[in-house]
Amino acid sequence: MPPHVEDTARRSTTASAERLLNLLIALLDRESGYTREQLRAIVPGYDRAGNQDAFERMFERDKAHLRSLGYPVEEIPDDDPWASDAQLTPRYRVPRGSYRLPQVRFSAEESAVLAVAADAWNDAAQDRLARRALDKLEPALSTEAAPGKDLQPTVAVADPAFEPLLSAVLAHRTVRFDYVDRTGAFTQRTVQPWGVGSRYGAWYLAGWDTDRNAERTFRLSRIISEVAVTRETFDPPRDFSMGGRLAGMVRQRPHLRVIVFVREGAGQLLRRIAAPAPSPAWRAPEGFDAVALAVHDTESAAEHVCAAGPDARVPREPVPGIRDDAAPGELAPTAEGAPATDTASSAESASTSEDTPTAEDIATQNAVADAVARRLRDARAFQARMPGVDVRWGKQRRHGAAKASTEQHLARLLHIVRHVYAHQGAELEETARHFGITDAELVNDLQTL
Repeated sequence: MPPHVEDTARRSTTASAERLLNLLIALLDRESGYTREQLRAIVPGYDRAGNQDAFERMFERDKAHLRSLGYPVEEIPDDDPWASDAQLTPRYRVPRGSYRLPQVRFSAEESAVLAVAADAWNDAAQDRLARRALDKLEPALSTEAAPGKDLQPTVAVADPAFEPLLSAVLAHRTVRFDYVDRTGAFTQRTVQPWGVGSRYGAWYLAGWDTDRNAERTFRLSRIISEVAVTRETFDPPRDFSMGGRLAGMVRQRPHLRVIVFVREGAGQLLRRIAAPAPSPAWRAPEGFDAVALAVHDTESAAEHVCAAGPDARVPREPVPGIRDDAAPGELAPTAEGAPATDTASSAESASTSEDTPTAEDIATQNAVADAVARRLRDARAFQARMPGVDVRWGKQRRHGAAKASTEQHLARLLHIVRHVYAHQGAELEETARHFGITDAELVNDLQTL
């Protein structure tokens, strides 16, 4: 982007954030609120709206921004006793104290856990939300203890369905997606998403399946299409708890056994959850070991195989060596566990004899190989659409603020006020590092404030 264009965009974002901040101050200023026209007259920035329609659109966007940041903009009846019914217009306000937490103080241990949790997200969008939440809680955190430097957990969400589903949960929007259950059946689902959470190393969605008129739980890794978020809204049940739903899950014993050929000296994570192949019929080619992977479904097996990259292969039938059509695994999200999902009925064990592979054994091998091949085709197609992408593995910390949206800029301005208030006499450089911005960007924000 040319420098002059970038400067213009930055000035526009700053002006919008300043207008939002002025609007928030006005809405907090008077308990009886202001009408739209009054706000247009007293809030700097609305005078730039060329006409009434432009102002209405700008005001609606600003209300949405404030509400997304946790400020409940209320619409109340006009309190003018001399106005006629035709002249009555709604008034807007943010009730004082409605967005504030009650008096709370976290212990040193609780503060350390919160700090570690906020720093654990290995996803840019979720990391930003977690840091914003921690900033809001900062005045209540203890300064007696900090998380140890040797402890750095991460929460990685490899499922592309996670972010749109989380957004739909928060916005109460119905979603549609294609889903493959553990029997391998493909269906299209229309779901009112109630919550998203992690259990046994996998991510799950709980909600109401409108086509089946029943509550369902879905494993995110089995969503095989983009998640379409519709405009249809819903009201989730008041007594629903995603934590309670996840706590009610029972880790069921695996009921499928898949033979995988693993390269000697490699695939250690796969070997940790596998056992030596029980039957000599599955003889691995030279340089590989045959192991048996106990899983709940073919999709879970494909995830584990793909996570091992080219060091794992799935034979389709028990023959010496490896066939040309055996599927190598690579480029798939990792999974630490494979609990049961959805409501598909449990299948019988795929193997009834450890010595002689049955027809069900062969069918399971083929289903897993097909699932691995499908993932490879999808990965290859994605790579073809995105040539030259520079992938940086691991958690990346930026040294300066990227271009922020108006909402993000306003959130940072408010957090700066809260941080400086809680840390009287804070150094400029230290404060800039805390927010991940440069000294110059912090000075600009302070001038805006």
